[in-house]
Parts: sequence; C-alpha cells; structure tokens
Amino acid sequence: MVTSSVGRILSLDPGSARIGVAVSDRNRTVAFPRSFIAVNGQELDVLEGVIAEEEATMVVIGLPTSLSGAEGAAAKAATALASRLAEKFPSLEILMVDERFTTVTASGMLQGSGVTQRQQRGKIDSAAAAVLLQTYLDRNHQ
Repeated sequence: MVTSSVGRILSLDPGSARIGVAVSDRNRTVAFPRSFIAVNGQELDVLEGVIAEEEATMVVIGLPTSLSGAEGAAAKAATALASRLAEKFPSLEILMVDERFTTVTASGMLQGSGVTQRQQRGKIDSAAAAVLLQTYLDRNHQ
C-alpha cells in the first residue's frame, strides 16, 4: 500500500556485487532501469545522490526469499540495507517486496530484445529492479 503518492519511487535489487536501480515516472505508472551501483562501501552515499536527483520519496527494496518463503543470507543483507537507508533517510518511505523471479523475468526480457547472456552482466540487476518496481506499480496504482 502506498501511503504517499507524491514523488518518484526508487527500486533496489540488492546483490553482493551490485545493486540494481530503477525509478518510476512522476505519475508512478512506469518503471525505468538506471545504472547499477557497485557494492563497495559507498552505496549509501551514491544512493543519496540518486534519491536527490530523482526526487524519490519512497524506496522499494527486493527481498530475496526462497520458493518456500524462507529468508537466507541475501534476504538478511537486503533487510540490513533497508535499515541503513531508514536510519540515514528517516523521511523516506521504505518497503520490502518479495522479489522472487524478477531476475529470471528480466533475463528473459533482455534475451527477447537480443541481449546475450554475456552482455546482460551490466544490465540484469537494474532490469530486475525495473521488473520489481513495475510489478509493484501495477499492483498498487491508484
């Protein structure tokens, strides 16, 4: 449920090496992939710039769970990222969303558009973030 309908929504698909990033349009109807953010200890600083540039008021973070719904190390890392964001940006609405199959869906879409598996490396994370965000927008559009 969206509590605020003002400002763009940023979507993050966290991974151990990269964080995929996508952003909504101002009307919160369409998701667009952005460049990924390298995981190197400076992620929050980079995200601060992206949040300001996009005038984001909400962040949707992918929660990687297993098919059974169990949360492993990757889910704990995503939750930790959400906590760090909430601490650094207390006015930002942060929502964790199940991200099962987003990477598979994004990979299929990229392959369908002619992007080979090898070429996907720099695009798949943000494409998955866009799939996550578009799914959220479609389910919650008012």
